[in-house]
Amino acid sequence: MTMANPKRIRSNYQRKVLDWLADGGGTVSDVAKALELRMPHASSALKQLRESGDVVRDEENIRGSFYRVTAQGISRIESDELYRLIN
Repeated sequence: MTMANPKRIRSNYQRKVLDWLADGGGTVSDVAKALELRMPHASSALKQLRESGDVVRDEENIRGSFYRVTAQGISRIESDELYRLIN
C-alpha cells in the first residue's frame, strides 16, 4: 500500500484547469470554453486552486479576472505527474 501524496491533484477539474492555465492563463469563461466545462465547474475549480495558492487572479476586476498558475501550481503539476508515473 502506498501513502497518498499531499501534492496529488485529486480533482479532475482542477487538474484540467491547471494544465490549461500552465500554457498561459485566462478568464473563467476562457477555461470553461476551452475545456468544455460548465461555468460553475470551472469557477469552482479556479476558486479552490486560488485558495490553495496554485493560481492567482488579477484583482482589479473580479468579473473577467485573468487567472495564472503560480510557481507553487507548477510544482504541484510536476509532483502530480511524478506521482502518476510511479503509482
